[in-house]
Amino acid sequence: MFYAGVSVAKSAVDAGFIKALAVTGDVRSSALPHVPTFKEAGVADFELDSWTVLLAPKDTPAHVVTLLKQEVAQALIDPQVRASLAAQGVEQSPTQDVRAFLQREHEKYRKVVRELGIKLDQ
Repeated sequence: MFYAGVSVAKSAVDAGFIKALAVTGDVRSSALPHVPTFKEAGVADFELDSWTVLLAPKDTPAHVVTLLKQEVAQALIDPQVRASLAAQGVEQSPTQDVRAFLQREHEKYRKVVRELGIKLDQ
């Protein structure tokens, strides 16, 4: 048993090498529509998403960040790019507020680390 993002596991699922038991998130993946969510499978409190985000160093000039945003947005409206990503199980987020998303992820995992008493070795 292992956890992998849909984009990583899809080809193995499609080939019958592995059986997908559930997907994370609130809705089924359009790439694996026959696979239930964890909530549908009876695991109500399971929440773990995989994600890919394009980031730049914090001192990147604003005009470079603007250009990157424009070019990525342009690429994501191309039907071939969208089809290629969808075939891999990569689905675009309904929101593009990456800063807010990363803040939520930070808070979620900070809580998990505290509750479990996880300590990093120095």
